[in-house]
Amino acid sequence: MQFTNNGFDAFCRGAIKLMVAACFGSLVASGPVLAQDSATPDQIKKLLGIEGLDAKALGTGLKFQLGIVLALTGPGSYYGRIQGNGAKLAVEQIKAAGGPDIELIFKDHKSADAQAGARAARELGIARVPAALTSYVGVIGSMFPGLEQYKILALDGGGGTSDFGQGKPYFWGMRAIEPDDDFIGALKYWKETDPSIKRVSMVFIDQGPINEIVTKNFKKALEATGHELASTEVAPIGATDYSATIARLKATNPDAVFMFLIGVDPGYFMKQYANAGLTKPTIVAEYVSDAAQVAGPVYDEMIFATDWFDANKPTNDWAKLFIDSYTKQFNLKPEIYAANYYEDAFAIWDLIRRVIAKGGDVNNGEQLQQALVDDPKFKSIYGGKAAEPGVITLDTKTHSVTSRPLGVYRANKGDPVPLAYFDLGGANFMLVK
Repeated sequence: MQFTNNGFDAFCRGAIKLMVAACFGSLVASGPVLAQDSATPDQIKKLLGIEGLDAKALGTGLKFQLGIVLALTGPGSYYGRIQGNGAKLAVEQIKAAGGPDIELIFKDHKSADAQAGARAARELGIARVPAALTSYVGVIGSMFPGLEQYKILALDGGGGTSDFGQGKPYFWGMRAIEPDDDFIGALKYWKETDPSIKRVSMVFIDQGPINEIVTKNFKKALEATGHELASTEVAPIGATDYSATIARLKATNPDAVFMFLIGVDPGYFMKQYANAGLTKPTIVAEYVSDAAQVAGPVYDEMIFATDWFDANKPTNDWAKLFIDSYTKQFNLKPEIYAANYYEDAFAIWDLIRRVIAKGGDVNNGEQLQQALVDDPKFKSIYGGKAAEPGVITLDTKTHSVTSRPLGVYRANKGDPVPLAYFDLGGANFMLVK
């Protein structure tokens, strides 16, 4: 399934209303997608430090197609909706600031359908689309062969590289590795705040052969923090019935449970966990508002650990501008997935400018990637301070980020508050007093 920017909007507003409601429910409810933005072109250029560039250097007038492969349908449609919003806002601001006219080519991977992922890469390649924003770690790896064959530069701000996507040709992760980079921060939090927790179980999505890597990394984090593994429980993506998993947890009786479930899945799990009378502490690898709606009140004080974008505490002026623009346009605060796809679209514009500066072809994925390798740094709405944006730096060997602000948060009825901060590997762990 393919949508362009305009086609995507038309689809959402068109005659197939029942299908739209099923796929994009709260997007439609949030009002017009293309409302007036509060940011000015001069603000954008000044924050990015490109106010001195002329129209040619900015890419004014260029047409550029950017693939965007998301979960537009299925249990993960929350991600597709939010990620698409972030990217759409970015391409509007880029064009307004004198950048190229970026056409988003939407592809639906149906919430981790490998065939849909492989087909999306093939279709983008045949259409000679030079770059794409991907999710679900290149739809759990199914896009990798197509990205390499057609030389499509892909940035994944949804799952990063994970363990299995590191170093894959043309595939780059734009966030921490989920859930592995969360492990040690979550366990350090328990160690500091509840020393009675010794034995920890992990419930996580079934990723096939990758499960072994995730378990191995979890064990390393347990050992590093003085904890023990109580058990591991694997569940399919999109599960709604966790009765068997919960029965096994009851039998194992861990002191705490770490969860890596995605989409609305953790909402179903927590609701059934509470209904079963289980009260041991839990930490989930992310917070998703749609999951909170499924879980109900048991999610109000949920604790999660991840590289969360905190819309309540923007760390730099670009982040503030993004929050203001997104809130005005979509009538809700941005969450991490909107933030990631927003800044990833800006990273693509950065690469376009670099290729232009060298007199190259911006529609050549190989040249875009070489521009990344030559300087694997991009401005970020994470980190930084005041007028100085943060920086994303990628490792040219692993294709993953070299640092990323992470934290432990309490859901606080949908208005998360920080409990602790840390960086990759649990470095600089600090409780919030």
